[in-house]
Amino acid sequence: DYVPYYPTVDESKQIVTRCAVIDGSPVLIKVAKGEVGTLGQLTVAEMDALKDYYFGTSFSQGIGITGIAPTFSTSDPDRMKITADVYYQPQSDPAVVKAAVIVAINNFFATYQDTNFNGTVFMISVTDAVQTVAGVTQIVYTAIEGRDAATAVGAGTSVDPQGSYAPDAGYLISEDTALHTLNDSLTMVPQV
Repeated sequence: DYVPYYPTVDESKQIVTRCAVIDGSPVLIKVAKGEVGTLGQLTVAEMDALKDYYFGTSFSQGIGITGIAPTFSTSDPDRMKITADVYYQPQSDPAVVKAAVIVAINNFFATYQDTNFNGTVFMISVTDAVQTVAGVTQIVYTAIEGRDAATAVGAGTSVDPQGSYAPDAGYLISEDTALHTLNDSLTMVPQV
C-alpha cells in the first residue's frame, strides 16, 4: 500500500513524544522525549537514529519526502525567570499562597509543553494562571527573562510583561538555577 512500516514494531524505540515541523529553508524539525513536565532532549545516538529513520540508511528506506532535507533540533528546555511582587489578601498565609503560585506557574508551563509545543508563551496567560490562586489579588512583574539552556542566567532575553516569548527548544520550565528559582524571585506583598 506504499506506506512505510516496520515488520516488527519495537515500542521501546518510539521515544519522540513531542515534535514540531517549522516551514522554512531548510525545514526545521524540533523534537523532545519524555513525559509532560519532564521533557528533555534526545541523546546524540537517539538523534542519529531519528535521522536514519527519516533519511534511511544503506540498508533501509527512510520515511522522508524526496527533495526535502530538513535539519533536526533537540535541546533541554528553555528557562523563564519571573521576578515579581505577588499581592495577596492579608488574611491569607503568604507561605501557602506563594507555594500555590509556584505550582500554578509550573503547571502552566507543563500544560504549555503538552498543548503548544514550539508555540509562543504569552505572559498574559501566565498572569491568568497566577490570578486563579486563592488569596492572590494581583501580580506585578519587575523583570522577566527567557533563556535557552546554553545561555547563562542574566544573559537571556528580556520579556515584556505584556509580551510573549518563543522558546528555542520548543518548550520551557521555570528557572531552576540556585538563587534564581521562583521561590527566590517572587516577593509576597499584603494587599492594603
